[in-house]
Amino acid sequence: RVMVAGKQGAALAMDPSGGLDLAAVQSDLRLAVRDLQQRGLTKPAKWAAEQLVGLETTLGSSSSSSSSDGREGAACSDKFLLAKTYFDLREYTRAASCLKGERDANARFLRLYATFLAGERRKEEQAVEESGPLDCSTTAGARNEELSTIERELSQYVERGEADGFLFYLFGLVLAEKEKNDDAKDALLKSVGLYPCNWAAWMALQELNVDLAKLEASLPNHWMASFFVASMCLEVQENERGLRHYIDLQKVFPESEYVLAQAATAHYNLRQFDEAQSLFETLHKKSPHRIESMDIYSNILYVKEAYAALSHLAHHAILTDKYKPETCCIIGNYYSLRTQHEKAVTYFRRALKLNRKYLSAWTLMGHEYVEMKNPEAAIEAYRRA
Repeated sequence: RVMVAGKQGAALAMDPSGGLDLAAVQSDLRLAVRDLQQRGLTKPAKWAAEQLVGLETTLGSSSSSSSSDGREGAACSDKFLLAKTYFDLREYTRAASCLKGERDANARFLRLYATFLAGERRKEEQAVEESGPLDCSTTAGARNEELSTIERELSQYVERGEADGFLFYLFGLVLAEKEKNDDAKDALLKSVGLYPCNWAAWMALQELNVDLAKLEASLPNHWMASFFVASMCLEVQENERGLRHYIDLQKVFPESEYVLAQAATAHYNLRQFDEAQSLFETLHKKSPHRIESMDIYSNILYVKEAYAALSHLAHHAILTDKYKPETCCIIGNYYSLRTQHEKAVTYFRRALKLNRKYLSAWTLMGHEYVEMKNPEAAIEAYRRA
């Protein structure tokens, strides 16, 4: 055979008659999809996956667990690779449709999760159309129309003993959306028991506002439970206990930015502003492009009237990601400190447009309305917080 070298490192094989070696093309495209996805190149990954699925079906769809050059990859179908590129581009309905009939556990989860997210997107669109981006009074009327269908299918997998940790996680999300909190708690506990390292499942469990004292006995004997208990302590304002947990976790995860941010937040909640500021400054120097938790740091700088530091933080946040809710909160605090309260309100509103669940923005907006001597608006903002 004549081998024509390609820039990718694999070769483009041709048979003596001048036709392509389709098996080599298939191998190249599978490798390209994985390589492009790993590098965040979602659009060319989608293109490669579409060509992969477009090859002759006689070649077979399943990829091997390791590529020809020795690199490892999870076994999955070509349709799954294509669906994943759709999913990464937020084409959720298209991703779900692509996976109809696929029975692999990964494909099953991605299909149902994509369906769930498509329903969530339509629910959000409905809420905006019916009530406007900031009118929360009628948001409850918007519903995810896919929940019942997903619940029925997941229930069948659970009854047949076919549900893994990820399907139980999705089951918990669906049940929580339908306000079946006890059932959601049971599903999420099974999820973290089967697959403890899915932090999203722990966070979904935390959002159910369950009693920590009653819940602890049901948690799996796994180190991830320590992260969850520490986070729950801060959620229910048991900040001293939470801080002790994070100090212990820092001994095992000394370079964790998350643990450092949570410890700083615990100090902030305890109104130990000097200690919190010191930790946040360490975090900011260590990871200057981090936005998560920096809104809390901006609250400290606001309280201390640290104009220069807050200005620097706001400028850095804008350069990093202008359209993050935390960035809008930081900028709002900056304008508030400069007594430009109307501008501050504008940015707190923008934070809520970006994330309806970012409730601390309502509290900060209430403070601004107090300064603007608008008690009715202040009361409404505090109510929504």
